[in-house]
Amino acid sequence: MLTRTALINRSQAAALLALGCVLGPMLGCGDGHPYRVTPVRGSIAYEDGSLIPAEGITLRFESQEPPVNPKEHPRPGLVEVDVSSGEFGAPTTYDYQDGVVRGRHKVLVQVTGAQPGAPASGQALIPKGYGSAASTPLEVSSGDSPFEFRIPKP
Repeated sequence: MLTRTALINRSQAAALLALGCVLGPMLGCGDGHPYRVTPVRGSIAYEDGSLIPAEGITLRFESQEPPVNPKEHPRPGLVEVDVSSGEFGAPTTYDYQDGVVRGRHKVLVQVTGAQPGAPASGQALIPKGYGSAASTPLEVSSGDSPFEFRIPKP
């Protein structure tokens, strides 16, 4: 039979465990990931506001945060753009639509296919350089969301 003190200690321990389960994810700890993430959203279009006539557009957010150790590097966040509006929601980094690693990012633009009426076959839909972290001119901070990316027509 448990004493009154033992019952109080067990109930206090259960309350602390429950509180940790609720507050842990909100504070960004306890999820097992080495980097904290934050949801971002935005849109992408040409400089004149017209939509990019691609069948598919993927944005890749390459974190510029340093590795926490030699084995753990920040993961990129990936998101599909709604080509009918140019808008995108929260990218996926660790869990579905969890956002991007907090901090600075190079943003890569990857397009697939061309919609009817797009430039002739063989012409690029976006300028060279947007597909590489070394050359993309798009660099953002996660805290500046929502993003409004405007790129020149090739």
